[in-house]
Amino acid sequence: MESVRSFSIFVGDPVIHASHCGNIECAMPWIPLKYKGYYEAGAMIVNAKGEVLAVRDRLDGPGIVMGDVVPAPTKQQVPYHFWLHKKGPLPAFAWNYQRLHGKRWYSKYMVTSGKTASWRN
Repeated sequence: MESVRSFSIFVGDPVIHASHCGNIECAMPWIPLKYKGYYEAGAMIVNAKGEVLAVRDRLDGPGIVMGDVVPAPTKQQVPYHFWLHKKGPLPAFAWNYQRLHGKRWYSKYMVTSGKTASWRN
């Protein structure tokens, strides 16, 4: 959940992060395997300095977190790239695999303003 904490610093504002919890099992597109796993993150409230005010781990199950936040922007420069953190080869592969499937699925089943949705890479 480091990304929640660091994101608050990048944007200079508090972040309230809601998250699903529990197990997940589903078919995987284009391959004859099922995905079996669990939602990884938990709920978290972080102030503008990246200090964690409240957290509920995924292992704690469903619930809420509460905390007092005060908007206090920092002077951090927002990165010019898409990802805040470097990702390894497996997450990069998974991201692109799912992105390609999503593009194909979206162009087949979704229509925007009477036109097929356009994509940019």
